[in-house]
Amino acid sequence: MGRLKEFIFSLVGWLLKFGIKTSLLVILLIGSFVLLGNYLNLTQTPEPVDVIVVLSGGDTKSRAQAGIDLYKAGWSNLIIFSGAAADSNSKSNAEVMKQQAIKAGIPEKNIILDQESKNTSENAREVNKTILKLKLDKVILVTSGYHIRRARAELHNQNSSLKIIVYASNDRNWHPNTWWLTPYGWWVTPAEALKLLLVSIRWHRLS
Repeated sequence: MGRLKEFIFSLVGWLLKFGIKTSLLVILLIGSFVLLGNYLNLTQTPEPVDVIVVLSGGDTKSRAQAGIDLYKAGWSNLIIFSGAAADSNSKSNAEVMKQQAIKAGIPEKNIILDQESKNTSENAREVNKTILKLKLDKVILVTSGYHIRRARAELHNQNSSLKIIVYASNDRNWHPNTWWLTPYGWWVTPAEALKLLLVSIRWHRLS
């Protein structure tokens, strides 16, 4: 919050210096940034499901923790961790999340891994194979706020009959209201908005 407060004071000084028209333009621009962040950051109220699905990437630890918290709250007794290794010499992200869950008290028998997926489209495809194999109908999908809409769209494209409840993790590096104050925010947010648009266009062409 210190960084945001400092920015606001600097902004007020700048607005007073450059006048009303420029001030309104800057306010509209900032407002559009906030609206974009909050549009992407979709979270729904959890309810009992067949499985909790956690996708790795970004702040993987926070994503895993959100899935663990949902499991411990009793929303499901089964959890899927999805994500390949960052490099061939490392453990898969799915395995790392599994170890985090076991340390938190989740029984290993209640954890399923997808260790092959290298991107969101592959996450959806590989996770859906497990969903179809186990004949599951309803999931909670967990990932970072900026990523949640596209992840849902990709999974829906794989299985349009699946009931998907989305739950955004508390990403340490991204916030819907202040993403535009950090280089990381600029790296992921506009890119996710564009990727979401492309996924939507692809789905409409296929349907």
